[in-house]
Amino acid sequence: MSATLLVASAVAIGAGCGGSETAALTDKVLSADQLDKLQSGVLRVEISSRTLSEGSNESLQIVAQGPFQRGKGAALALTSGGDGAIRSLALPDARLLFVDGRRFVVTSKRLYELGGPGDGAAGDSDWVVAGSLDPTGWLTGEGGELLDRTELNRVEVDHVRVPVDLEAMLSDLLPASETGAVSPATIASIVAGAASNAELDLYSGVDDSLLRRARLAVEIGVGGGGRVEIVVDISIDRLNLPQRIRRPVGEAAPISQFAAELPPALAPLAECAGSRQGYQPCLEAAIAQAGAIGR
Repeated sequence: MSATLLVASAVAIGAGCGGSETAALTDKVLSADQLDKLQSGVLRVEISSRTLSEGSNESLQIVAQGPFQRGKGAALALTSGGDGAIRSLALPDARLLFVDGRRFVVTSKRLYELGGPGDGAAGDSDWVVAGSLDPTGWLTGEGGELLDRTELNRVEVDHVRVPVDLEAMLSDLLPASETGAVSPATIASIVAGAASNAELDLYSGVDDSLLRRARLAVEIGVGGGGRVEIVVDISIDRLNLPQRIRRPVGEAAPISQFAAELPPALAPLAECAGSRQGYQPCLEAAIAQAGAIGR
């Protein structure tokens, strides 16, 4: 799940707003002009999961945190941990670098690159803000609930909870492409297994209607009747203050060699990332493996 999910999902609701006013403000905050104002800051992305089966106490947390600056890139420190068998999906500590239109992974052992110089697959350094996404299509149209007004990272924010169309969101974030992605059938399977409606808790600045934090939570069914709760929590601090992105030093190895540092269940992802043959088989195999562990 990329940072784009919640950086692109911002909403601002004034205290006491009615339904029509809420919709108008939501449309404003999710507009391309408003999203373009998210230029830089310190990004924190936490993806966590825990099993909900009786007698089970398994969990996994993956955190990526660091500066981003549009036009320059991002440098995120990656850490993970957890309890129980599901911890076998934990990633090694590393740094993710997005700079000069290239993507790197830096571990204690060496530097890896996804794609290569001038390779369109390497991505855009402005990856943090997804101009091609339309988050308004993720909302169910049922409106949102203003929960409170509070302070977050020294900024006064409104906290609203918004129902989300999980299938529409996943289809937007994981579209079919020439390099492959998660298939519509897999997305439909994930949605069919959801035990609860997906909801976004959104925190936006009272004065500027810009995203400060957003949290997505949903329960998913896995094989054997088990349930897993998945939470994606993203926050932005020091919004629109200048950030320094350091370029990597040294010769980079292809990302396929990163597989040797990954847990066995995730190693195929790195192997496929170094190929132009498509990611779909690897992603779907990883989903199946995660489901087997969560049983």
